[in-house]
Amino acid sequence: MKKKKSVLDRLYNYDKRDNAYKIDIALNNYEDIYNEWDPTPFRKRDIEEDFIDYVVDSSLDIPMKYNIELNLYLPKEIEDSVKEKNVKAAMKSYFSYLLDRNKHVLNTSISRCLRYSFIGVLLLGVYFFSNVESSNEVMQVFMEGISILGWVALWEVGEELLLNIITNYNRRRNLKRISRAKVEFVYK
Repeated sequence: MKKKKSVLDRLYNYDKRDNAYKIDIALNNYEDIYNEWDPTPFRKRDIEEDFIDYVVDSSLDIPMKYNIELNLYLPKEIEDSVKEKNVKAAMKSYFSYLLDRNKHVLNTSISRCLRYSFIGVLLLGVYFFSNVESSNEVMQVFMEGISILGWVALWEVGEELLLNIITNYNRRRNLKRISRAKVEFVYK
């Protein structure tokens, strides 16, 4: 544990008062965080994918028990309080959008899990409670197929749960932490 914390402390500054690690990001101007291909006004414009990837990847280095803060470093001569507000609003809006998308993906996965569970249990119930005579080979093959389909459906539940639901739930927790992060502008 001590080793991990020292690596973390070498990568990020820690603020004991806020129990937060600071992710430092150097920008040339305010527009650097925006997607240049998005024609909407800055306040509603998508955030640059590289910026989001950097923030998300950096936040994944930091254990969930810590808060995070974003320090945006900009040249002193371009300081503009209106643009600061717009950047903060755009980031809040974009992370809110990412949370909504994540919620949709999570709900879809849960719905798929429930559907597969119902189908799997139904098919296995039909298989286990059927009284198929051993002399009817066609019916035996059909019932074995029902059994296999039931187990495949339950396998899908496990896969969905382990690979998608848990991953998206953890992503959601991290996105919430990022969306609550304090954004500070540092001018040099």
